[in-house]
Amino acid sequence: AHMAGITAACGAVEALARSLAGEFGPAGVRVNVVRGSGMPETRTIQETTAGQIDISGQPPQMSLPPLGRPITVAETAATAAFLMSDEASGMTGQVVTVCAGSFV
Repeated sequence: AHMAGITAACGAVEALARSLAGEFGPAGVRVNVVRGSGMPETRTIQETTAGQIDISGQPPQMSLPPLGRPITVAETAATAAFLMSDEASGMTGQVVTVCAGSFV
């Protein structure tokens, strides 16, 4: 519902990240994107589901992903921290989706 703008912006950010990774990779700069999905504690989900939260705390139109629960902001932040760490030194130009399997 009224998500065309954010969807287009997200696609643009992902394309920009791939381009920047190629452009700045030779200088040792890594560029990656973390794509989070359906975090109930975010303002976007809270506003789009205002007054529709059921007894489990889930918005009714949000079916549960294969892992049986939505992701959290903390899980998404941990993914970003990993991508910035030395352990991810070989990753650039990637879009990492944190979604509990909802995009499977």
